[in-house]
Amino acid sequence: MVIFDAMREGERVELGLMVDAVSEVVDIAADAIEPPPNFGTSVRRDFIRAMGKRGDRFVIILEPDRAFDVDEMANLCEASQEALAA
Repeated sequence: MVIFDAMREGERVELGLMVDAVSEVVDIAADAIEPPPNFGTSVRRDFIRAMGKRGDRFVIILEPDRAFDVDEMANLCEASQEALAA
């Protein structure tokens, strides 16, 4: 289980996310973190807080308030179901 803090309707809430496994927990130096790149119009960047560089790898740093927003997930699910039905 991964536990993190998020803001919901102006309140700080601790949320838990059930995962199959955690392969690694890393520290990334502040100078190795950059704003997310422009992926073009087909990719929403509001779920991504930043990109971190660790050696020769890039790590996506999520924006937890957006990436794990239950209402947003429900809206995305509904929109994809409507698109499939059309």
